[in-house]
Amino acid sequence: MPFGVVVFTGLAHMSMDKGQIYLVSSAPNAAPTVAPFRSLAGAPSEVTRTVSGDVVFKINSGRYEKKGIAYEAIKDCYRLTKAGEVESLSCSSIVIVD
Repeated sequence: MPFGVVVFTGLAHMSMDKGQIYLVSSAPNAAPTVAPFRSLAGAPSEVTRTVSGDVVFKINSGRYEKKGIAYEAIKDCYRLTKAGEVESLSCSSIVIVD
């Protein structure tokens, strides 16, 4: 990202679901540092960089949809902008191009 290297982390297991974005910084002749950058409402998944340089990702919403005999987690979509802000995003607006 223009402001530095970001690392997405998270854990979604049983009743736990949390996530974090960390910022990795370095200065000449110094060891890199890692600091919390943005807290997330849940563990991120499907993290992808866009052609415009933003990063889009999904987080479990806490809602479920019945699919046959099982339930599937519904995910909400977000964008980390080049300015470093996390914004909610319509999942239908994301187009994956191979």
